[in-house]
Amino acid sequence: MDPCLKDNTSKYHTDMTLVTDEGPMKCFAGDPQTASTTWTFASNETELITSPGTLKGLQYHIAQLSPTTLELVITTSFPSETYVEDYTYTAF
Repeated sequence: MDPCLKDNTSKYHTDMTLVTDEGPMKCFAGDPQTASTTWTFASNETELITSPGTLKGLQYHIAQLSPTTLELVITTSFPSETYVEDYTYTAF
């Protein structure tokens, strides 16, 4: 993972907004420092969808959800490869 991505933060708010911050190191100087979108639960709260209703919406499997930890897993398949990404967020 690029260092400019490692310092990014994401906050999932209870009002179903998601705010991401680029952190001190940006990958591209012209990118905004923060960006907001929405999220929602799906499949009896076993899935989380960011930007629901858009073509860019991403659907994650919720591997863990507690008051202090959110672990999301997304699987992307291509004809020759499959990628599994696991993101763990902790409260701050």
